[in-house]
Amino acid sequence: MLDNQRKLSLVLLLVCWFGIVHVGIARECAIAVRDDLYFQPATEMAGEKTFPEVVIIQNAEIAVWAVPNRGRLIFDLLRKETGHSQLVATRTPLPVRFRGVYTFEFGGVYSTFPWHKRDHQPLLLAMEKFKDKDEVCVLRMWTTDPETDVMLIVELHLPRSGSELMVLLHLVNPRPVDRVIDFGLVVIARPGGAMSANTELFIPARSVVLGESDGNWMGERGREVTWPTPWRKWGEFVKRGTFYFQVEPAILPSVAVYNPDTDEVLRLNWRPGDPWTRCEIFSWGLNYTEVMGAYDGFRIELKAERLAIPGAGTRTLEIVIAATRGRPLEWPS
Repeated sequence: MLDNQRKLSLVLLLVCWFGIVHVGIARECAIAVRDDLYFQPATEMAGEKTFPEVVIIQNAEIAVWAVPNRGRLIFDLLRKETGHSQLVATRTPLPVRFRGVYTFEFGGVYSTFPWHKRDHQPLLLAMEKFKDKDEVCVLRMWTTDPETDVMLIVELHLPRSGSELMVLLHLVNPRPVDRVIDFGLVVIARPGGAMSANTELFIPARSVVLGESDGNWMGERGREVTWPTPWRKWGEFVKRGTFYFQVEPAILPSVAVYNPDTDEVLRLNWRPGDPWTRCEIFSWGLNYTEVMGAYDGFRIELKAERLAIPGAGTRTLEIVIAATRGRPLEWPS
């Protein structure tokens, strides 16, 4: 009888120990590197690899993939609960004609500065990975614009738990004279692993301004229309088109894409007071399969136009990207 009691106590002790270890692991972030995935060459830049390092930082809720060798600050973002990707992420894209030039759209999240103007791709990034004193997983990436010598330093911060990723963008000017640049951050959103006709945009604006659209199906370029519109849903986005809203008068510093079929939402938040100027949204629409290299998703570009970087100084921008579930609340009118 005593032996049985001891055995039972030992089993309970082991169960408790494994439970503690499991909880501890679940509350930690982890960093890993893969170099076994083929990525199609996209440029003639020295150092571009066909099997580049893919850095994965993850916690219990999300996994964030970055490919510095393709200039992708984030290549993919997956929710652990469903296993669904929340971004367009393609390792072998076809060439696509976008804004009058041909490019390869790998998807993900990337900056429009520094930029390789001949191949129309972000520059390759160097990187280092580490955990900080608070056990936050950090991936630091950097590159330098050859024309202005302005360095972009990007830091991804993933905490031990939660579904939010902090992105810090440091623009460092080593020269004694001020620099003025156009900076943009592109997020190619596709929550739920694939676009649904019911996937919709949540924008903190009372009106938007129309850009170019095929046959002006959205309306005349430059026209201001009241938001929301019928084509806030991707199923109403019949052809390619674009529109934008000004960031400064926005009701809240956030834009979101929600897929009700999977109940997943990708949200982009920026810090109030940062020098963002406008948010531009583009989609190829429902007939994307008729365009070589096109994709089913919303291309969101947060822009900081005419951004001044002081001589021998730094400008820092901060955004948070979250992948969660549940329909977002409508913005207050």
